[in-house]
Amino acid sequence: MTMTPTRFRECLDDIGWSLRKLARRLRCDDGTVRQFGTGRRPIPANLATWLEHLAAGHRTLSAELHEVARTMECDQGKYARNPRGTRPITDGEAALLRAVVAAHAAAPLPAGWEAGRMGKEGGEAGPASGGTQGSQRL
Repeated sequence: MTMTPTRFRECLDDIGWSLRKLARRLRCDDGTVRQFGTGRRPIPANLATWLEHLAAGHRTLSAELHEVARTMECDQGKYARNPRGTRPITDGEAALLRAVVAAHAAAPLPAGWEAGRMGKEGGEAGPASGGTQGSQRL
């Protein structure tokens, strides 16, 4: 399945990331990610799968809980039961937030995209060798 630039941006919106934030997470230049967003460069399948996986977890959150997740930096694998400055969260909401954290922890980077290697292998973005998942957490 090929990811369209529109779907690419929808996934980023679901996660709450800008193009620049995605570029920082992948440790690549902003231009590469902008080209994915405009359709000037094809979105590699492993990046599309990774984004869809992360976005699915974020889609379960209400707008208010999405903001709590952003404040808590759930996309970086962090979790606090009652973040300072927010109303107490219910056990159900806590479970949803833990699921988002778990999704990010389980998929720190797209498979084969070690930090700093994206787009440096000629042709399509991402390493041609396939590699293994990076060890850093989002």
